[in-house]
Amino acid sequence: MVNSIKIIALSTLLTLITTTAHASSQTADFTSVGKLSNRTLNPYQEITDSSGNVTISGWADTTGDDDDEVEQATYIARYSGGWGITNNQHRDGHTADNYTGGDDYDFFLIDFTSSVNLTGASFGYLTSGNLGVSYAALDESKFNGSLAGLTWQQIVSNQYSSGSSSSAITRSANNTGYFINDDIGSSSRYWLVGAFNSVFGSVDTTIDAGGFKLASLSYTQRAAREVSEPGILLIFGLALVTLFVRRARKN
Repeated sequence: MVNSIKIIALSTLLTLITTTAHASSQTADFTSVGKLSNRTLNPYQEITDSSGNVTISGWADTTGDDDDEVEQATYIARYSGGWGITNNQHRDGHTADNYTGGDDYDFFLIDFTSSVNLTGASFGYLTSGNLGVSYAALDESKFNGSLAGLTWQQIVSNQYSSGSSSSAITRSANNTGYFINDDIGSSSRYWLVGAFNSVFGSVDTTIDAGGFKLASLSYTQRAAREVSEPGILLIFGLALVTLFVRRARKN
């Protein structure tokens, strides 16, 4: 009897250890990968962070001036302040920006290889004024890995992660790193982070046209399925009741 109880207690403890997990905070650092670029000397279509687990590529709606059709950017490149996007208009500088009258937007598409909650970002460079940054999760069941030919509205309507809303934040240019959110409430393998675009959500402040160079992203990933403490106690209690019932039947 005592040995049986010990076995049940040990099994329950192992269940508690293996099924209860806290979110693990991780950082995708892009400043140590790729070569420093001077205009078009070292362009990339996509790059992977130092851990080898997070890939970014650049996208923009620049098929024509002031349209809304998205295509892959001409290239992304690493500068001293971080990674920038050069789209096919070439006059938008080297940041992820919305310079062209606020109607053309540059975004990083981020592939985390597994579902995560995006929690923060740091920028090595921001343009002056109140920079606006938009971010959103994509629905893994609908997204095929490419934004080509879509509009921003289609992305929001058809491919945005269900059960959550996209958002935007602002940061003064004198502070190049900022926290996005403790818990956005959405997990996805694919995320968008780019120059402020109101289709992904508005902010209660004045937004200046501008851009940023991406240095790193922070995110959380659950290592195992969580089971609440009451759930563990219930399992333990049921196991004890089962044991006593079996012994009573034998007697």
